[in-house]
Amino acid sequence: MITIDKKEFRTDKKGILLIQEKIEANTCKTNVSPQLMFSQSYTGRTGKIFVGNWTSNGFWISKFRLQLFQLRPDIITQFYIESETRYEKVTMKSSIGFSSLFIGLIWIILFSIPFAAFGLIGFLVGVALMILFYSYLTSIEYDRMIKAIQNNIVVGIYKTKGNLD
Repeated sequence: MITIDKKEFRTDKKGILLIQEKIEANTCKTNVSPQLMFSQSYTGRTGKIFVGNWTSNGFWISKFRLQLFQLRPDIITQFYIESETRYEKVTMKSSIGFSSLFIGLIWIILFSIPFAAFGLIGFLVGVALMILFYSYLTSIEYDRMIKAIQNNIVVGIYKTKGNLD
């Protein structure tokens, strides 16, 4: 995965419990089977906002519904929870998934082929333009993911000392 951004904040134990409740309410767990993950995240057969799973020190969420049909980059946000003396530190590390990069590469090449009519330089210009377009789509999707996290996961909890607005 390629890291896009990292945000962190501190909260109390009550805030961590609220985050966990909201994650459970808004996230389909994917540890059942890969087919279930594909079905839930790509086709939208779930009513939940996120697809994700718990890890030993936090959890990760990803993939809004209908990811494949809407041809959006896959943003994965991992939440790391660390205990400090007074607060609990929550670090959110967002990345773009490998599968999304692979599909993006295929789209970039396919849409750059018409520029090959202008030679190698035309093809490379087409690739550069498509990479810029994909980067722009990734930034839009990252902003949507952060807004969804703010509106559905961390809304209403006490937050301090962080860069998550």
